[in-house]
Amino acid sequence: MQNNGFSMVEMLLVVVIMSVITMLTISFIPIVDTNQEIHELISNYIYTCQELSMMQRMKVILNFESNRIIATSNDNQLTKIELPNKLYFYNNAISFNSSGNIDRGNTIMFDYNDKQTRIIFQLGSGRFRFE
Repeated sequence: MQNNGFSMVEMLLVVVIMSVITMLTISFIPIVDTNQEIHELISNYIYTCQELSMMQRMKVILNFESNRIIATSNDNQLTKIELPNKLYFYNNAISFNSSGNIDRGNTIMFDYNDKQTRIIFQLGSGRFRFE
């Protein structure tokens, strides 16, 4: 008798092994966190405004109001970002001097998806972190 192929049991075994491998790889795919996306959006905007203050050699003030951030210089609005309505900033402001640093440490608080988050700015460096 000539054996020219695979038996049904061998084929089922291969399908089971491939299914297990697929399930394992899919379970390790990270789920997108909307809070992380908001943090990145806010971080990118703050860094952009900081770079603007250094490149233009001017003081840039960031006003955090309800669900938006407004960048101004000499009472002129430079740029503004609207954030989702679920986000709420407690009114506060920070200012970057012409070297991109801040003159005083500050904490900006906001709520998003019923979770309170703080942005803590470090004195002098203009760097910040989320907590």
